[in-house]
Amino acid sequence: MMDREFDRVREELCRAGIPASSLSVSDGSTITITSRDGRALVRTSLHYRDGRAAEASADVELHRAMYARSRHRAVLVCQPPYVMTLASMGKVSVVEALEKLPRAHTAACEVVVVKGRAAVAGAIDADACLDAMLGLERRCREQLPGASRV
Repeated sequence: MMDREFDRVREELCRAGIPASSLSVSDGSTITITSRDGRALVRTSLHYRDGRAAEASADVELHRAMYARSRHRAVLVCQPPYVMTLASMGKVSVVEALEKLPRAHTAACEVVVVKGRAAVAGAIDADACLDAMLGLERRCREQLPGASRV
């Protein structure tokens, strides 16, 4: 069942022209996250490095950082092209590292752009992460002159 949810999010991102990076869901003590090659799911500790962490996405620390500062149950990390373009132009707020944001900054659903890395969405579930990421990408696309309005 979870495989299908992860596949569906990946397909939606692909349709939107966003290369998928990694998705995770958490039960509060573990996270289930896409593997480094994106073909499998890996269950690893939320709080410490264990033997499975090496198999997890290279973004596992971004996932852990988002969970550590929030009550989110899902995290999506990717590089939406319009978001990243506007971030590089200084037109989208970026942070140096998730760890530098205070816990109080956390909203029910949020997308944070980490400088030079990726956009990180945290929310109650994978669908809310996907909606937040697609919404931000759409708003950024609308701000760029000559961008496709598909």
